[in-house]
Amino acid sequence: MALNDYLGCIVGGIPHGGTTFMSSLIKNLDGFCGSGTGNNSGFEYGLLFNQTPKTQNTNPFPMYRRYPDERWGVDVKDREYILNSNSFEETYKRTIEKSSTLEEGKLIVDKAPHYVIRVEDIIAKAKGVPFIVTRRDIRNAYMSYTKKIRSLNQFFIQGNNLYTEQADERLEKLDKEGKICLISHERLLLKDEKEIEKLELYLGKKLPESFYNGDMIYGHQGKMNVDRAISGYTKITEEQIDAIKKHFPLYNKFLYAEGIDG
Repeated sequence: MALNDYLGCIVGGIPHGGTTFMSSLIKNLDGFCGSGTGNNSGFEYGLLFNQTPKTQNTNPFPMYRRYPDERWGVDVKDREYILNSNSFEETYKRTIEKSSTLEEGKLIVDKAPHYVIRVEDIIAKAKGVPFIVTRRDIRNAYMSYTKKIRSLNQFFIQGNNLYTEQADERLEKLDKEGKICLISHERLLLKDEKEIEKLELYLGKKLPESFYNGDMIYGHQGKMNVDRAISGYTKITEEQIDAIKKHFPLYNKFLYAEGIDG
């Protein structure tokens, strides 16, 4: 029993950084739980944060209490059985076994934005499993945060995992070594040929037709509003830009949407 018999892909980034769209895209591929829907096969998991399935330093299934059917379909009574296993392979296997939404014989997508914090550790635990890291224009990510009721200080904390020189160099190195696949959220949404080719080569699969014709289900939110996703930065104020620059001196390096919004 190998980990990649049950876990088909890992997705990380930062919150509001395109990870939900990416995980939905992967779940629309043949062979993955949720194929053809991208929705009914779990939302976030985060199992690999823990050193073993039994050492619960962080809480897997972080949203399963709110959306048991739309997410993992795991009952509270089954949760102890799932996590009381001796290996990550067994845990993912038990998740599929007990879930009311996952399909036997198909692969899980484990999406947890914070995986990017401990990227080398996750790579070591999940050898042979594709690991995609999304990155989004720093302005779009910031503006997405402003739509939620949360402290923007959290954006600055999360942004340290992508928008600093050290983080950027580390991720670029891992990408060149083929240990992760860095994908631009904006370029993918605009169906940039090079970005699509990079992702398809890494996964060894062609992206689904639903991605091209706009019918792809985007998590629990329906269909993606591409224009809004890539042009949020056009509403940013000079005051907000100044605030971002104070935290991220390399601000200009992370304007991934620049020049691609038409």
